[in-house]
Amino acid sequence: MKDVAAATLEHLKPLVGLKLSASHRAADMRVFHFGTLQSDDEDSVGDYSLHVQCSWRIQTLDRIITGRHDLFKPAKETEDFDWDTWDWDGNETLQDRLVADFIATISPVVGDVLTDPHGGATLILSDSFCLVLFPADSHGEDWRVFRTECDDEHFVVSGGRVEEGE
Repeated sequence: MKDVAAATLEHLKPLVGLKLSASHRAADMRVFHFGTLQSDDEDSVGDYSLHVQCSWRIQTLDRIITGRHDLFKPAKETEDFDWDTWDWDGNETLQDRLVADFIATISPVVGDVLTDPHGGATLILSDSFCLVLFPADSHGEDWRVFRTECDDEHFVVSGGRVEEGE
């Protein structure tokens, strides 16, 4: 059995010194790009991609900036807003807006990485901000990290454990 914390640290350490350059989502999966942005056929991608499907948040010492559950809130509620017809998939969400604002305003750089034995990780960012990943399910993919323009295997955490052979 792999030491989850040590394996997680080994695979996230290459992010240290890289800028959190961009983010987007695919359905409810948040994608963070680190390093120099390069254009591909559809979007701009960083040197490394972090795909997050578990609970997560961006925080500072005294507040949460945004997190997974802001996905299910609209970016802006107007007076005539209708919850019955609004759909988070395909519309701008509060999470989309807050992540974009955070990256544009702070230009965060990864300064260090902390890990835990359950596949969780904290990316310590500039200006006392952190991106915290905390798997909260016993099954299913939590997150993965990989070099974007490389055929290396992805490092995948599922159910709080390292998944073999991705």
